[in-house]
Amino acid sequence: MGSNSIARCLFCLGTNILLVIRPVNHVVLGAWIVVGALIPVMSFFGRPIQHFISHRLDGGDMSLVMGAALVIAAGASLAWMARRRSKKVLWHGLWMLAVMIVITQVLPNAVEWFHFVLFGLFGLLATRLWRPAAAVAICLIVSGGDELFQRVLPDRVGDWRDAAMNIAACLLGAAVALIGGETA
Repeated sequence: MGSNSIARCLFCLGTNILLVIRPVNHVVLGAWIVVGALIPVMSFFGRPIQHFISHRLDGGDMSLVMGAALVIAAGASLAWMARRRSKKVLWHGLWMLAVMIVITQVLPNAVEWFHFVLFGLFGLLATRLWRPAAAVAICLIVSGGDELFQRVLPDRVGDWRDAAMNIAACLLGAAVALIGGETA
């Protein structure tokens, strides 16, 4: 099969997939593609990035940076909901605070926090693009696929516990989208 045939097959596949998606906000679609692309990139370059950061920031500084990023993300979400005059802003603020506290207490380090937030965002955006059942299936495939990908990398290890954490984060993100009423 020539490269033109492969390109045509990929184009047809992509076109058919896009036909299944309901009309969506292109910003959400773009964000989902970026987050989806970040997952294997972080699997491949995660260790070098982690070593680079750990030599420049100690654990407390890294935790502070990630904690600030979580607070900024939650604040931006709440501001967006308030601007839309959502009556659920207080409810969302409370559960976001609870999730941030749980994440910082349960996960061992800031790198794991980033990993959890990345997969949670992937699940949220997938649920905004696809029907919930399809979004969950996509999340399961990507979560498991990420760990399988890590098994073939020389400095990484695929772990079923990481796959379970990825799935939990995706499901939490999907639940956020469902609770907020922002689904396909």
